[in-house]
Amino acid sequence: MKILMKKTASGAYDGVNVRSYPEGEEFEIGSQFMPRSLADAFVAQGVAEETDDVAKKSPPGPSETKDPHTDAKKAQYGSSDPQSKDWKPGGKA
Repeated sequence: MKILMKKTASGAYDGVNVRSYPEGEEFEIGSQFMPRSLADAFVAQGVAEETDDVAKKSPPGPSETKDPHTDAKKAQYGSSDPQSKDWKPGGKA
């Protein structure tokens, strides 16, 4: 599991030596320079987030999945939502 720094922060990975953890960098949790306790502190402060954790990621929502049948129907009949730019009155072009 890894941690992604959302903001640059400083921390003591061994309780003594302080180093900078730059924004945008990922660190392996449990490695020499990112013990679990430091990773938890960064997450609690809101300066980092855990990544690479399948158990914590939610399954894709309906908008993230592709259904070829739905796409084909939209192409043929347009959207069923009159507010949509693809809406076609009567279902035909």
